Amino acid sequence: MSVIEYRRMALDKLHLHGYRCKDCGVLHPSWEKYTCGECRSSNLVREDLSGKAKVTHFGAVYYPPTEFKGEEPYLLAEIVTEEGLRTSSRIVKMPLDALKVGDTVQSTIRRVKIGPEGELYYGVKFDKV
Repeated sequence: MSVIEYRRMALDKLHLHGYRCKDCGVLHPSWEKYTCGECRSSNLVREDLSGKAKVTHFGAVYYPPTEFKGEEPYLLAEIVTEEGLRTSSRIVKMPLDALKVGDTVQSTIRRVKIGPEGELYYGVKFDKV
């Protein structure tokens, strides 16, 4: 994705939201905004999320993809938002042994990565409440 395209889409990336199917009511992550995976409807509407979630599974990443080299180890967790959206996210600002299943986490805006030309990419991550 180019820097220009990223900047144009930045506002969407800096708010936690999903898309709810108006036909069957299923809530989908922000990247699934065109077709419902349950009923195949294209009648999806954007829904802003509260940012609070519960941790259902988690693990420490010691061997990250190339673009995240130097940031290891870090926590990656499966979470369920108050609205019922199940997704995964990085957990920040806490030691590896401090997170437990059932912990409440809150969304926050953090740097996601640094691009090849030094451009900064921001997005939603979570930290413990």
